[in-house]
Amino acid sequence: RMSAPPPGLGSSVELATNELGELGIEVEASHCSGRVWPAAIVLGRYLESESACERLRARDAAVLELGAGTGWLALKMSSRFASWTATETTEGGALDRLQRNLAKFAGGGTRGSPIARALDWNDA
Repeated sequence: RMSAPPPGLGSSVELATNELGELGIEVEASHCSGRVWPAAIVLGRYLESESACERLRARDAAVLELGAGTGWLALKMSSRFASWTATETTEGGALDRLQRNLAKFAGGGTRGSPIARALDWNDA
């Protein structure tokens, strides 16, 4: 059973999940990687802030996202950065789902196009 999001983020999580559905992105509530987590919402809000974006963009930042799940954050934010690598486990079809989701909106290898890579938490 998944825990509820913290107060104040519940509607944001629901909106992000609905946004995925509208875009045709796969969501799988039965696996921890198949939903948008509150931490993604908070990080997305931070990365959208002017101060964070300017500071990171000035450095031509590359992002390594651990546990990208559905790919929502990568799809939403990757165009702001030089590169974005979204990692996910291979268990439960999580990496395959992430790869399919990112491929739907791939920028053909352009700047900021997110790429998916496997990360086995037992090896990390």
